Amino acid sequence: MTIRPVAPPAAPRPVYLGALRYEAGELVALEEVVPSDATRARLRHADHGADTLARSSRSALDLAQAAIESCLKSDARPREAIDAVILASNGLDAAGGLDLAWLGESSLRLGLSRAVHYHVGMAGCAGFHWAARLAASLVAADQCDSVLIVTFDKGEGALQRLYGEDTDFPYLTGDAAAACLVGGSPQGLDYRLQGKIVNVWDGAQAIRPSLDAEVGCIYELLTTTCASAGLSMDDVDTFITNNYSLDMSRLYCQIAGVGEAKAFTQTIATHAHCFGSDNLINLHHAQKRLPLTAGQRAMLFSAGPFQWGACILEKL
Repeated sequence: MTIRPVAPPAAPRPVYLGALRYEAGELVALEEVVPSDATRARLRHADHGADTLARSSRSALDLAQAAIESCLKSDARPREAIDAVILASNGLDAAGGLDLAWLGESSLRLGLSRAVHYHVGMAGCAGFHWAARLAASLVAADQCDSVLIVTFDKGEGALQRLYGEDTDFPYLTGDAAAACLVGGSPQGLDYRLQGKIVNVWDGAQAIRPSLDAEVGCIYELLTTTCASAGLSMDDVDTFITNNYSLDMSRLYCQIAGVGEAKAFTQTIATHAHCFGSDNLINLHHAQKRLPLTAGQRAMLFSAGPFQWGACILEKL
């Protein structure tokens, strides 16, 4: 009997991300949307850090279309090279569906009518990482060469403008959409994915929320994400999170074991929490204000009510 050599498994295909763009509403003062003097004082307190928020008269779908257009214009690849489009929106979950007429018309106008379209639901404000994991998996498995991710929401209808007003963790929401490309080639893109995009989901939190349990889930997430890349948080140069409050960002830094100076928090004061678009908006502004140089790394972390996501990106 002859034992034939077995070829080792092929190394995963590298995954790259870039061409990130966003479209946000006009930055307006809290007085325009928060009538309570006491609540405004809490939001402007140093523990929270809010001052303005992004508010738009356009629909979330219009914001999404503008973000897609800007993203595609920033990249040299032809529109027909986009193999898949992944949409992530809390508003779609709350409304119970997607406007198919809008989807069809916009995909035709943007030259994306042949791309396979996905909608990532039940991911909450961690939706970017659910979309990114799907996109990265499609690229790494050589199912797609280029995938477009789109996140979009507005604080209206089922999505509130102010959450938790009478709790210890109130936060404001802004109106925005964001888009980026995930691909198997670095051409035209800005970052390389290191390790895996990791998601943690805890159904018990949906039934009975617990801050202690959430801290444990976030620690597990960050530890697993670093381990998948063979790195530690000491190797991360910028820590990018959702925009809830400065207090929440400090808590995330404590869980991650990093100094607050590594966290990018400037857009908490300007844009507020823009749901699943936060990570892309913040990475965009972080790269403008505190530019990463080639080889430096950013960790992106997003949190929803009972799900969390993270990944590490290396600047090209």
